[in-house]
Amino acid sequence: MSLGLNTLTLYPIFKEVKNVEITEFSSYLDSLKPSYTIVQAISNIGFGLISDRFGRKPALNALLLGSGISMCLFGFNKNLTTFSLFCTLNSAFNCNRDIIKSMTVELSD
Repeated sequence: MSLGLNTLTLYPIFKEVKNVEITEFSSYLDSLKPSYTIVQAISNIGFGLISDRFGRKPALNALLLGSGISMCLFGFNKNLTTFSLFCTLNSAFNCNRDIIKSMTVELSD
């Protein structure tokens, strides 16, 4: 599984964005945190329903593919708007942990 971006790993990565002054880091990160968690909460419900309908394995494959693509797009940008867009997109695909938990519970019964 890919390591999803979370708010703790954004601090060192955010310094690589070229068009942001050093004093503006905290304000941009503080505005990015709520969108990250809100999108992740909404996508958890959606991918939970997808995994119930189509199965755990296709849902995990889609999450892994989406997470990999969004992390690659996230890694190659230097603009603040695309940085926040791809970080939020990555949070949408970062709900594989919950599907794996339900998958292990089903296998252990």
